[in-house]
Amino acid sequence: MNKIILFFCIATIGFICNFSAFSKDTQFSNTWLSPNIDRKTYEAICIDEIDTSDIKVETDYPDSAKVGDSNGPDKIRNRITYQLRNRFKQVLGLTLDVKTNKNDIAGSKALIVNVRLSGVVADESQLNFLANISFESELFDAQSGDKVFTLSNNYKLPVMKKSAPNPMGDDLGEWSRAIDLWVADFANYLKHQINISN
Repeated sequence: MNKIILFFCIATIGFICNFSAFSKDTQFSNTWLSPNIDRKTYEAICIDEIDTSDIKVETDYPDSAKVGDSNGPDKIRNRITYQLRNRFKQVLGLTLDVKTNKNDIAGSKALIVNVRLSGVVADESQLNFLANISFESELFDAQSGDKVFTLSNNYKLPVMKKSAPNPMGDDLGEWSRAIDLWVADFANYLKHQINISN
């Protein structure tokens, strides 16, 4: 019990001192829960596929047109993917064993997560005061292969000024904050839908 309490305290503590990370428009939508869900005690979780193909990188993002540049579109998408995996492991790892390869959890009491991201990465000079970022998640039971539930999150975040501190230490701006929000929301939803080993 203490471990679960610690898990959800840490998942939200990063936002308590940063109210600008929240938005009243944060919401869950298109939530689907399998009518045949087996609320077994899950021991592990794997974030498998992360689809960033719907992320649009504005052409006037600094140096985005330079192939191979650290701010090129593919590099930016890869950094978003890395950051999502990293935060997922940090937060969910406090309660569930987090695996990076679904072959490691085949046949075990585990969940497999696929996520599709959409939104825009744009220069902060853009006249876009609210960043619209979406996460579409699908969870599958590793033993049966059945889909357990789907969950869509849409976040509208005020774009931070360039001088404002970035809690993730990266220059992904609104994406850094949205990823932390998604992980916290995802963990909270998971807590209320299934049994988690502790």
